[in-house]
Amino acid sequence: MLLFSACATRTFSEKVENAESCIFYESKFYFANFENEGAFINSYDSKRWTRYFVEGLERPKGIAAFEGFLLINDQTQIHIYSLQRKRIVKTLKVPGAISLNDIAIDEKGNFFSADSKAQIIFAGHISSPLVTPYFNVDFIPNGLLIDGDNLLISSWGREMDENWNTLHRGKLWKYSFGDNKLNPFHPKELGYLDGIAKLSENKYLVSAKRENRLYIFEKDKEPRVHSSALGPADIGVSNSMVCIPSYSHEKVEIREL
Repeated sequence: MLLFSACATRTFSEKVENAESCIFYESKFYFANFENEGAFINSYDSKRWTRYFVEGLERPKGIAAFEGFLLINDQTQIHIYSLQRKRIVKTLKVPGAISLNDIAIDEKGNFFSADSKAQIIFAGHISSPLVTPYFNVDFIPNGLLIDGDNLLISSWGREMDENWNTLHRGKLWKYSFGDNKLNPFHPKELGYLDGIAKLSENKYLVSAKRENRLYIFEKDKEPRVHSSALGPADIGVSNSMVCIPSYSHEKVEIREL
């Protein structure tokens, strides 16, 4: 069933089964979702929602876009999906992966994939069949964002049990490609951090899934609450809107920033 609604604050929502990640690419929001019968790629272009069944896709999580393709994390493998042909054209195996979460790609085709359970950041290139460990972390990596010479990582927390509960809450981290150093973007532990999107220079929107909040992180400032949202996962933003997938509440919401 499709649900579409609008109000004075320009909020649009669609009822979906299990949507985890959203991105904005070439004037559209894209997100992946799945049900018992299969998995889908959905899009929203400010006028209508579309949905395509994708053969070979099982339980999609993070997605990224590059030159007409979507890269989609799917458990222990990464699919490359052609937006023009509307099908998977290549699948990359990820040796050592347990539960791939978010994925990010730069303008040269280098991508990074976070494995939350293995606590590894994997790396590869869209033209290569090889995906290898890039570095290990001592926290649960979730959302990823490449911003110039840095890789931003939102953490779910540390010391996780089988139900994804943690002894320590998550914070935002920054990995510098220049000196290969990983440091907190800010030392504060805010909650179960999930997705991350760039708003402007040194300003980021970060979702906290179990806290039902979106936070603003800025360089050299205290994080602050941006707004409330139900179970926000890996968010995506355009110039004026934010896409908020919530697989725990079976919907995707698109609203003004």
